[in-house]
Amino acid sequence: MDELPPCLRAVCAHHRRQQKHRSLVTRFPSWIAACFGIAGRFEVIRRATLGNLFGSYFCLMQDDVLDGDNTEHPELLLVASHFFLRCTSEFQVLFDSDAPFWVLYRAYWTEYWESLAWEKTLASAAVEVPPDVALAQLGRKLSPLKISAASVALAAGDSARLSVVERMIEHFHAGVQVLDDVGDAAEDLARGRCSYLLHRAALRAVGEPRGPAWEALCREHLQLGAECLTAARALSVAIGCLPFTRLMDGLLGQIARASELASGFPLNRSVP
Repeated sequence: MDELPPCLRAVCAHHRRQQKHRSLVTRFPSWIAACFGIAGRFEVIRRATLGNLFGSYFCLMQDDVLDGDNTEHPELLLVASHFFLRCTSEFQVLFDSDAPFWVLYRAYWTEYWESLAWEKTLASAAVEVPPDVALAQLGRKLSPLKISAASVALAAGDSARLSVVERMIEHFHAGVQVLDDVGDAAEDLARGRCSYLLHRAALRAVGEPRGPAWEALCREHLQLGAECLTAARALSVAIGCLPFTRLMDGLLGQIARASELASGFPLNRSVP
């Protein structure tokens, strides 16, 4: 970042500090490598970890501009593009240009962009999107994390179990997104953003985020999140990823406590 102008360098550093789930991003490749029996393949783990970090920086900075949260520095998209290229370059070290990995790489980023495009349609949707459709789309917002899992699985010569990890990631992120919807509702309203929760509230004419109708919707929404995280937990047990199982236990505990708070505010949404 040293070559950036001071104003952009400060914004970029702020985004990196504020990154959600950073520890998950950095630890996930080593967790999956252990599950796939290649815990000692340090170069694979290192490249996958760096790829995760650079990819997550790209997503965060891009979203900030597209959501209108950083209108002062649209140049941040250029920095985001730099991180996207850095993400790609890490995996180029591991895989030749004609390797099957790149088919998955493209597919995962496509899922991510399609999820973002879908999310933008919520504000204008005339009918409530069914939970199964919404949760599938929300889960794919974390599809870039699948890239590191694919790199580990292919390096281990064990692509058969990759689909289990893919589903685990999707269920995890759908659950976390639901939890975020409740915790961020007031801020989302103030900034004019439309989450799946606010989409449901608008079509049900719930009104402001307070009162019995809002509390009932929050509990219903959190139950969707609990179901997603429970599914992610079961998949983590199936592949023997104990750290991920513990992570799900912690998040399920947060949802249980949030449900007891009626409105669900405030929430501690930190993910180790």
